[in-house]
Amino acid sequence: MLEREGGSFRGRQTKPEAVASDARIAIQERELNLIMRQQTTKSPTNKHTAAGRRLIRSVKQAIAWASGEDVPVRVTMVSVERRPIVDVRTLRQKLGLSQSEFAARFGFAPGTVKNWEQGRTQPDGPARILLAVIASHPDAVEDALRKAS
Repeated sequence: MLEREGGSFRGRQTKPEAVASDARIAIQERELNLIMRQQTTKSPTNKHTAAGRRLIRSVKQAIAWASGEDVPVRVTMVSVERRPIVDVRTLRQKLGLSQSEFAARFGFAPGTVKNWEQGRTQPDGPARILLAVIASHPDAVEDALRKAS
C-alpha cells in the first residue's frame, strides 16, 4: 500500500488537474475509437456503382484465393508453345553452310546465328517463322530474297 506523504503518493504528484486531464484524454480516445468503428462498419455499397461493387468483390476474392483460402474461382491456364522450334545448327549444317555464310545468305547477323546455336538466345517470332520456311524450302527463300534486293 502506498503511504501518503505531504499530499502525494511517494514521488508522484496527484494534482486534480492532471487526473481530470487524463480522464478527458481517455474519454476522447474511446469516443474516437467508437467513431472509427462505426465508419468502417458502414456499408459503402450505396456509394458505388454495380460495376464498382463487382470489381471490389472480385479483388477481395482474388486476395482470398492468393492467400490460400478455398474460394470458388475460375482459373484459366494457358499453355504457350513456341512453334515452330527450329534447330539452327542442324539446319545450317544440313545446308552445308558456315555460320557466316548462313547469316549472309538469309539476312541474319552472324552474331545472332552464333547466339542461337549456342543457346544464349532464341529466335523471336518472325525469325522463327523464316527459319521454319528455310528448313522446308531454302531455295524459295533464296529466290524471294534475291528478287527483293
